[in-house]
Amino acid sequence: ANQVVDGTDILVVTAANCAYRFTPGAPSFVYDYSEPSGPVRFEIGSTSLGEQSPTLRIINPSGASLVIQGTVTEAKGVPTKFGFLTSRTELEKPLPLPPDSASSDIEIVARDLNGSVIGELYQFWNGVEKSKGNESEPSLSIAATDPYSDFNDSLLFDLSDEGTPTISIKNLYIDEFDQGAFILSSQLDDPIDFRIEWDTPKDLEGDPFEGKIMARRVVATGAVNGELAYDALPPLGPGNIVTVPARRAVKIWLNVDAHGGSPGKYRSTVRAFPVLGNLDPISASLEIEVVDLKMPKEFPLSLCVWDYVPNRWFPSNTDAVMKDMRDHGVNVFPRPGCEPKGEVDQQGRLQMDWSPLETELKRIGEGSVLLFHFHEPPIKHPETIDPEVKTRYQEQYLTALRDYLADRGRSYDSYAFYPID
Repeated sequence: ANQVVDGTDILVVTAANCAYRFTPGAPSFVYDYSEPSGPVRFEIGSTSLGEQSPTLRIINPSGASLVIQGTVTEAKGVPTKFGFLTSRTELEKPLPLPPDSASSDIEIVARDLNGSVIGELYQFWNGVEKSKGNESEPSLSIAATDPYSDFNDSLLFDLSDEGTPTISIKNLYIDEFDQGAFILSSQLDDPIDFRIEWDTPKDLEGDPFEGKIMARRVVATGAVNGELAYDALPPLGPGNIVTVPARRAVKIWLNVDAHGGSPGKYRSTVRAFPVLGNLDPISASLEIEVVDLKMPKEFPLSLCVWDYVPNRWFPSNTDAVMKDMRDHGVNVFPRPGCEPKGEVDQQGRLQMDWSPLETELKRIGEGSVLLFHFHEPPIKHPETIDPEVKTRYQEQYLTALRDYLADRGRSYDSYAFYPID
């Protein structure tokens, strides 16, 4: 529905048992924070999307959160309103005009989260201009890119004058993983299937790369702030077939596993074959450099985390989760509250309850350095106690804890105390 009735909410329930309620009102972001807004620039024309109708390009260098609202009025006098939110630095969107539309008036306004206008455009679009830039035959292209760079499937590349791009994976250590990436784009009016292939990489001596290569597609997932994040990386599957939608682009990762490979510089060619039709394949060079370095089995530095398992993210399989962290070299600290509890009995003797620590040590396992989180030993004693007597109980507590850990093979180098948070 394009019309919103005051007082009417929309409830959306997803297959993942999530429910979202939408209430009519002014556009807003989930988060209030935004980068300081800078000048925003608009461009209209037949840009890389290759759409028959005009395309709006937004240049937002500061990456500020923007509310974009616009109106397109055809010569017949029928206005079409549109709007959306974005914090991308660059974005292209086709304007809501039918392919056979004549000249139109276009009004676009960009506001920041405070409602201040930071960009405006008022332009007359002549329908004759639609033919400009679309006289050449539709093309397919491939472009090397950084695996972790931002990706916009509406920004297409035309590399006909750029030569063959190179997908480069450098400084890959022995028995480690790394990745390269490339973008397939199509200016065809229909979706097209590609089959991705590559030759076995070889060095200058002709020796093959003995590691493994896997192709993965970068897939967009919904982010909390309402925009898309290209985070999912499913493998292409049998045949390495990928579909590129009409006038859109697809980003492909190449996962490289250097296990079993030797140091050297290897070269190959990645080819994308159109499955149907008479279109020629497109290709890019692939370079893999495996350096003669190998990471130590035990890292000199460890990622350290507090043990908060089980939790709402990992409510079960606690043993498997903890083992997985240990296998990846994570140093797990005991959770606060697991330290042994001391209590002074009526005879003035310090009694220790070791059960919380015993449970935690079994959960953590061997190898991790323990970091106990308390300002002073947790001892229950009479409310009024002489400070010197209190200090003696604390010394007894720490001595007993030292002996308890020593009996379980833990020396002074394997634990410490964290007095302040």
